[in-house]
Amino acid sequence: MAAPGGAAALVLRCPAKVNLFLEVLARRPDGFHDIDTVMVPWGPADRLAASLEPGGEVALEVAFPGGAPDPAVPAGPGNLAARAARLLLDEAGSRSGVRLVLRKRIPAGAGLGGGSSDAAGALRAVNTLLGQPVGEARLAALALSLGSDVPFFLAGRPARARGRGEILEEVPAAAGFRCTLLHPGAPAPTAEVYARCRPAAAGERRDPGAVLAALAAGDPAALSAACFNRLEGPAREVCPPLAAALDLWRASGAAVHMSGSGSACFIVHSPAGPGQSSPVDLPPGGRVLSEG
Repeated sequence: MAAPGGAAALVLRCPAKVNLFLEVLARRPDGFHDIDTVMVPWGPADRLAASLEPGGEVALEVAFPGGAPDPAVPAGPGNLAARAARLLLDEAGSRSGVRLVLRKRIPAGAGLGGGSSDAAGALRAVNTLLGQPVGEARLAALALSLGSDVPFFLAGRPARARGRGEILEEVPAAAGFRCTLLHPGAPAPTAEVYARCRPAAAGERRDPGAVLAALAAGDPAALSAACFNRLEGPAREVCPPLAAALDLWRASGAAVHMSGSGSACFIVHSPAGPGQSSPVDLPPGGRVLSEG
């Protein structure tokens, strides 16, 4: 792809993630929470094009194909992808500028990690364009400084994440899953959800063993039965449309689970043929984000 001005652009796919399991263990002195979660890259993806430009500045253009602009996604230097590009340039000691063109498909406030995925993509893209001046270990440290989920997206593989999310352990994942990803039509602000969460006491903490076993075995029924998210209760309080959508979907018999801090939800299926669609009704404003 050619960028404006003739510069070559690197184009990356920045996928969403789904939390198949999420336990909240404790609130940390730094204000974050210790968690134990199993995440997989899944669902819709943003598209990021990056090119080097003269002048030393980071320019970002955000587009929303097929939808109205989302005011929750900043288009300036406050965007996490722009911050990531600036951080990498400074780390590398580069005087180059960067132009980013971000096409958003992952909604904000959905628990899908769209901003974190974009940031990881920007780190990887700018480092590649500069000739890989920053090694993997330092790149991971930069990722963590941007956000708890950014190291996961930088690695780009199914993983169990602990600590803030930065302690990653790659997990085996067999083929044979299909996912319907649903959105209730309203966001669930992460900070508000975590603020209402009561971390699990020692005797009530859940373990991801069943999720990990089902993921490794490629057993969608067992995986769906084992999914768990400690944040669902507080997310329902923060986002009433999410609570109403979950009640609607579960009343129809669908095994629907929430991702991250909400508000996006997912259904795990066996592989299906083309043309099969979501088996659930959608609430007002709700939509199917992806199937497959």
